[in-house]
Amino acid sequence: MKLFEDKEPGDSCSLLEIRDVVKSFGGIKALDHCTFRVQPGKITGLIGPNGAGKTSLFDLITGFLKVTSGSIWFSGQRIDGLGGEADLSIDREGRLDSSSATIRRASTR
Repeated sequence: MKLFEDKEPGDSCSLLEIRDVVKSFGGIKALDHCTFRVQPGKITGLIGPNGAGKTSLFDLITGFLKVTSGSIWFSGQRIDGLGGEADLSIDREGRLDSSSATIRRASTR
């Protein structure tokens, strides 16, 4: 099945394009050749069971993690490899920076 017909990566008709993305942590693949497009003006959901790679995918899109292979395009610009410092107006709300987190023990008394 062809998902992309004659379109080139980063084609301007896609707002977000995930193309053949792999993310490995050692010998474990969190994402294995993930490919899809998000069109402008469309609502798109990403669902899956725990451990399916949803959070890893968002971490790759936002630059929090680097892809093992494949490419990520946003508004026609390749963004994988830019890291979290690039100003792409892509953000995840609620990301907890564990380096500044305080953990407190709760009492059940």
